Amino acid sequence: MASRTIRSRSVGEGRRDSKELVLRRLGTFLENLVIYGFLSLIALTVLYPIVWMVSTSLKSDKILFKTLTQLIPSEPFLGNYKAVFEQADFLRYYLNSILITTCSVGGLLLITSMAAYSFGRTKWRGKELVFGLIVAGQLVAPVAIIMPVFIVINSLRLTSTYQGLIFLYLSRVPFGTFVLRAFFEAVPRGIEEVALIDGCSRYGVFWRIMLPLAKPAIASVGVFYFFFVWNDFLFPFVVLQKQQLMTIPVAVFNLRGTYQIAWGIQTAALTMAVIPAILASLFFQKQIVGGLTAGALKGGQD
Repeated sequence: MASRTIRSRSVGEGRRDSKELVLRRLGTFLENLVIYGFLSLIALTVLYPIVWMVSTSLKSDKILFKTLTQLIPSEPFLGNYKAVFEQADFLRYYLNSILITTCSVGGLLLITSMAAYSFGRTKWRGKELVFGLIVAGQLVAPVAIIMPVFIVINSLRLTSTYQGLIFLYLSRVPFGTFVLRAFFEAVPRGIEEVALIDGCSRYGVFWRIMLPLAKPAIASVGVFYFFFVWNDFLFPFVVLQKQQLMTIPVAVFNLRGTYQIAWGIQTAALTMAVIPAILASLFFQKQIVGGLTAGALKGGQD
């Protein structure tokens, strides 16, 4: 009798464990289904406008409004891209954007990395106050200061010049300084102290040790600044008053007609404008993730 009782108990416990295992797996499956379904919905919401834009750019104006819901054109039309480069001189605007973005991002990375190193690794009176004032500049929207900015640029005779626009972009240092300071503070101080003992100067430590260690964070900040400068419309629209100096966002805006919009040409120009941003996101994806998490956990600094 005792052996039968023990067997019945073991069988009952085995059935109970199997039921719990099945319920646990079912719960995990339903949880993953909800999570991935929600993420797929977000991805579809983000990707659909891009797909629709590319599809519209491959349609002629004659069939555009007849096939608005058709994402894959039956007969791709490349005339819109040809018109963008021939009629709008889009190649020149592309080169303008590349020049301004390269100089602005390079200057911003240099300035913010040096400022962040000073705030994160050196001690001087009033450091926290100055850092707080710089970071507070991130709270000011560009549209709120556009009139004073234009007055200053005009008084310096830098309107309709690359230098004036790049000078404006070089003032957008709060974000990069804030992010890179967190990274520099997370680097153990022993690395820096060993280099100083070996005779390396403070500038040598910054250029030879800190900057190589900060590559993920610098790449993340650089991609952010690239998106900001490449997609910015307000500053180029106000500062660059000559047509041959226009950047891509302003050029796309000027493609609109007086009484109607050539949607095929407009979407073709937009497609060409977003290609560098998409390539930058894909190419620097690992660096962006690594840079965002680099300063999240501050290890020992001693």
